[in-house]
Amino acid sequence: MALRPDDVHLVQLYIYDISKGMSKILSRALIGKQVDGIWHTGVVVYGREYFFGAHGISTCDPGGTILGEPNEIEILGETQIPQDVFQEFLTELESERFRGSKYHLLHHNCNTFSNELSEFLVGVSIPAHIIDLPQEILSTPIGATIVSLVERIGPVPTSFHPGCTVGASSSASPQVENTVSNVSLDSVAVRDTTVVTKDEEQQRVVSVVEGAASAGVVEESVDVAGKPKLETDNPW
Repeated sequence: MALRPDDVHLVQLYIYDISKGMSKILSRALIGKQVDGIWHTGVVVYGREYFFGAHGISTCDPGGTILGEPNEIEILGETQIPQDVFQEFLTELESERFRGSKYHLLHHNCNTFSNELSEFLVGVSIPAHIIDLPQEILSTPIGATIVSLVERIGPVPTSFHPGCTVGASSSASPQVENTVSNVSLDSVAVRDTTVVTKDEEQQRVVSVVEGAASAGVVEESVDVAGKPKLETDNPW
């Protein structure tokens, strides 16, 4: 029996650089190798985007988080799995391995979740350069130091897009009572969806550089515009 068009669902990976380009500018000076982005991902299927962070599993309209439009969209494939079966799978994930308390910035993050969904829906992994990014950074001589500094600084307070919902049980429909609106990171430490203003972003970068300088990682000076200038053996 031939499949109807409604039985086949496109599966896409939405890829965001949460550093907003700063990683591409500073990574070579800080860790000695080029890192083009600090990647957050969400899987888009059945007309919704699904992602994971310290808040747990969440969903929204595609591109509907406060991160805005993705930097890149990759087609993962097509799935014939019915949405109700997918919903049961999400509930199973949320019950144990993908509770918010299980989130870890490096080892169990949004990209771990996206990879799990991709393998379930279409039988393929998400791009290796996204999955391997934490280990790539940690494998550098000063990568662990930089990661430690960033974790100590922590996320800048922000909020979700009002259309996002938290919890696998609500992911089938955006019209639920637990819609997240203006959730401060003072109470929910969501690292994956952190977005900052240009001034906050610049100040955070300066803080990281100053910390790295004090740890003997790099020598740092700040120009009159307040932007960090790094003096290392490796030119940009």
